[in-house]
Amino acid sequence: MKPVMEIVNYIRTHALNHRQFKNLIAELDQGLPGDLPLHCTVRWLSKGQVLSRFFELLDAVKLFMEEKDKDYPELSDLEWIMDLAFLVDMLCHLDRLNLTLQGKLKMLPDLVQSVFEFVNKLKLFKAHIQKGDLTHFPTLLKASGQVTSAALNKSQDMQH
Repeated sequence: MKPVMEIVNYIRTHALNHRQFKNLIAELDQGLPGDLPLHCTVRWLSKGQVLSRFFELLDAVKLFMEEKDKDYPELSDLEWIMDLAFLVDMLCHLDRLNLTLQGKLKMLPDLVQSVFEFVNKLKLFKAHIQKGDLTHFPTLLKASGQVTSAALNKSQDMQH
């Protein structure tokens, strides 16, 4: 979480960096979201949105940080990227739980039921992950596909 927040703050809190980053995204023009949201530490729920957008823009962020001579080895660490993808998905699930707990006229039994349902989902997630089934983790599934292809490319490069 720490490197992500440092990078987001570096990009968003300096007007020139922010403009340059938005221009880089526009130049890449790969259907990417237009910007990174600014993270507010007071609202922990915004972390899920920031991480999700950061993951979508990971290649652009890597390129931008290289242009700025800022060294973040995590951005190239496949294990760190997998952990980031898992965190993105888990925060998405937690955001959904949070939404079910909000609102007027919610009765305590309904709230307790929502929490128990979430606990059961976590058990299901654990069982599926142990079997290698990433159905409930779309970001992690995408990252694992990228990691697998990167590992294949790396092994092919080593053979040549």
